[in-house]
Amino acid sequence: MDYRDPKPFQFKQFEVHHHLSTFKVNTDGVLLGCLADLHDCRTALDIGTGTGMIGLMLAQKYDAVTVTGIEVNEISAKQATYNCEVSPYTDRITIINADCFDYPYEHQYDLIVCNPPYFEGGTLPQQSNLSQAKHSNAQFLPRLIKLVEVLLNPQGKFQFLYPSNKAEMIDNLIDQSSLHLTKKTLLKSYVDSQPYACVYTLEKQILKDTNVDTLVLYKHDRVFTTDHLDLTREYYLWA
Repeated sequence: MDYRDPKPFQFKQFEVHHHLSTFKVNTDGVLLGCLADLHDCRTALDIGTGTGMIGLMLAQKYDAVTVTGIEVNEISAKQATYNCEVSPYTDRITIINADCFDYPYEHQYDLIVCNPPYFEGGTLPQQSNLSQAKHSNAQFLPRLIKLVEVLLNPQGKFQFLYPSNKAEMIDNLIDQSSLHLTKKTLLKSYVDSQPYACVYTLEKQILKDTNVDTLVLYKHDRVFTTDHLDLTREYYLWA
């Protein structure tokens, strides 16, 4: 199988071949990669890595980090492996084709990131790759948080993106865990619109009050705001 995409998505320092992958390059994934906090980070885990894009972004952002991406879909995992092999960071990224809940991890991580599935139910065929990638059951996020509790270093961070309309559920899950919410970045399409998603930062230690900020993506009609351009400047060719 040819994992080379005739039209790969071009970033400034790498490209992402995604024609075979269940999920393509998308804005939310890029934002999660840009907002990832790599301060004092040496090891990172990208759960549900898809194309490997977020792992590549982490490797570009901080040259001291080694990244592990885990992906349950075999074809997506193979294309992610290809993306890493043809990147400048091939010696610092490993892709694993496995279920994140079943894999025997060998150590803890300084940073864990995840852009998880969050559509529950729906009408896509249950066995389709897209259905598996986009749809979850009610136990996915609770299981993910429990997994992170085990895999996160004592001083580590867990960052994930989820729809804003699930905020109450997420707050309840955090309250029931040993993790603490230290930052929320609300994502808004336009300045006068409601947040459509949020990037959560969880830590094991209570070091500070929860910081809340907002990122507005567009001025109008797909024209990026200055904040959006500044955040993505190291990655997008046009930023």
